[in-house]
Amino acid sequence: MRNFVFPVLVTFIVLLTFSCTEPSEIITSSSPSGKNKIEISATTGLPADPLKVSLKITGGTKVQNTEFAIYAKRISKENCTVAWQNEETVLITFEQRDGELKLIKGYITDEGIYINQQ
Repeated sequence: MRNFVFPVLVTFIVLLTFSCTEPSEIITSSSPSGKNKIEISATTGLPADPLKVSLKITGGTKVQNTEFAIYAKRISKENCTVAWQNEETVLITFEQRDGELKLIKGYITDEGIYINQQ
């Protein structure tokens, strides 16, 4: 019986440890006039895995979605800043676990919405 209980207990503790992840916020922001909007959300698997970030930019009737990975425990206003440089340009900065910054620049034009990852 002891040979059965110990491995089950160890497995339970390991699964419990790896399932403890912090939930991410959904971050939204609007351009100065409110005409253009962004929404940022994230999902994760194990704590050591990168976050899968979903970015949605809406400009009038146009919508552009993209996904990318960052290394952070969660997305929050503490590690993600959104700065509208003007009505058509937004700069999103993510601070990762190691202190490195990931920059995303969004451009909203009459022709479409463009996203540049740096």
